[in-house]
Amino acid sequence: MTNSEYFMEFLKIGERKEKPRDVGLTMSGDWGLTIMEAERLLELVGDYIDLIKFAMVTGRLCRKDYIIKKNKIYEKYDIITFPGGVLFECAILQNKIHEFLREAREVGCGAVEISTSEMRAMPLELMCKLTEIASKDYGFKVIVELGGGSSHHPVAGFKVAETIHEINTLLKRGAWKIILEGDVLRFMGAGKTPEGTRDLKAIVDAVGHENLIFETGGDREFTEWLIETYGPEVNVGNVPIMGNPMKVFELEAARRRIVQTIRSGRIPAAVLRMI
Repeated sequence: MTNSEYFMEFLKIGERKEKPRDVGLTMSGDWGLTIMEAERLLELVGDYIDLIKFAMVTGRLCRKDYIIKKNKIYEKYDIITFPGGVLFECAILQNKIHEFLREAREVGCGAVEISTSEMRAMPLELMCKLTEIASKDYGFKVIVELGGGSSHHPVAGFKVAETIHEINTLLKRGAWKIILEGDVLRFMGAGKTPEGTRDLKAIVDAVGHENLIFETGGDREFTEWLIETYGPEVNVGNVPIMGNPMKVFELEAARRRIVQTIRSGRIPAAVLRMI
C-alpha cells in the first residue's frame, strides 16, 4: 500500500493554501447541527471549511455549554466560528454590546458579524465604531455584511461608488472581511447579466477580492464564474453543509480545477501506445 494521506494522491490537482487561511475561504452555516452531526460532516469536509456561522438566532436557543462543546469540535479543524449577525443586531438594540462580545469570546468564537439583516439600516460610523471595539478591545476578526436588508442597497443591486466607500472605510477601521449579501448579488445579476457583472467588477477592482466574501448559497454557475474571474483563492460564503456536504466538495473541486484539467488535457502518447 502506498504511503499517502489522501485517496489517489498520485493524481495531480490544483494546490491550495494550508489552513488557517486568509484567502480562499469557504464559509458555511450551522443551522442547528447536533454535535454528532457536526463531527460526522467535518470528518468528510472539515479540511475545506474555514468559517462557520451559527446562523440567525440558532445560537441563542442552545445551551451555553453546548456551544462551547461544538466550538471545540470546529477548533480541531481550524474552523473559525461566529454568531449570526442578527444576534448582534439584537444586542445593539438592547444596549448589550459588551456583554455580547464577552460571551462570544467565552464560548470560543473567533469572529463576530456586523449586519443589518433585520435592522434594515445602520449609520456607517456606528458600524465602524462597533468594528473597532470588537477587533481592538476583544481581539475578534470582524466580518461586516453589506446589503442584508439595508435600505441603502435597493433590489437593483449594490450602488458602486457608495459600496466602494463603505468597504474601504470599514477595512481602514479594522474589518477583516466584508460579506456581499447573496440576495443583492442575485438581484443585480452579478456574473450573469452585463450590467450586474460590470458593477460587481467595478467594486472588486476598487477594493480587492481578497477583502470580500461572496455569498453564493451554493449557486454553481455564479461560483464557477467567481473562480474563473478571480481565481481559486476567492472567498465564498453560505455554502450549504447541513444534510449533504456535496456543495463543499463541489466548490473545492472547482477551486482545484479537476474537471477543467481533464477537459483541456490530451491522452499521453505512452497511453495511446497501449492500443
